[in-house]
Amino acid sequence: MACVAHATPNAKRNDEARQIGGCVPKFLQIHDSFDGTMTNPNLANQSRPVRPPTSAYAHAMRALLTTPVGRFRLFAIAEAWSWAGLLLGMLFKYVVVKNPIGVQIMGPVHGLLFVLYAIFTIEAMMHLRKPVWVLVLGLLAAFPPFTTWWFERWVLRTKA
Repeated sequence: MACVAHATPNAKRNDEARQIGGCVPKFLQIHDSFDGTMTNPNLANQSRPVRPPTSAYAHAMRALLTTPVGRFRLFAIAEAWSWAGLLLGMLFKYVVVKNPIGVQIMGPVHGLLFVLYAIFTIEAMMHLRKPVWVLVLGLLAAFPPFTTWWFERWVLRTKA
């Protein structure tokens, strides 16, 4: 594959890299602008910039935040961990140091995640077309510690 020269501010550095080992792979190209775009040296007279490839991690995180099931999974796990933080805060408040700071911090965090879990559980169960009893079970799962995590794993693996 022959490399085609291009006129960009970083063309000289890309040309130096080409002299060392041939064409510059897309992931090693030098960015030409601040918006994350880059010029592909293998295309002459390129009309539009080429975006850098999206990592699998970024794709998975985007799916967690943009789909109803992804938001449900994210907040089910977050709510379970906030339960752990709240229980730890209560341990420090009543047993270890008799200081309420842990509960003062984790109480509102857990309350917010509890409400968001309830909202996104309703959204996900409607999206998945689950029966009402599964939705009620999901909302009740928010009360015992760590049950949201179990419910999240159960509901996505069963055909109820």
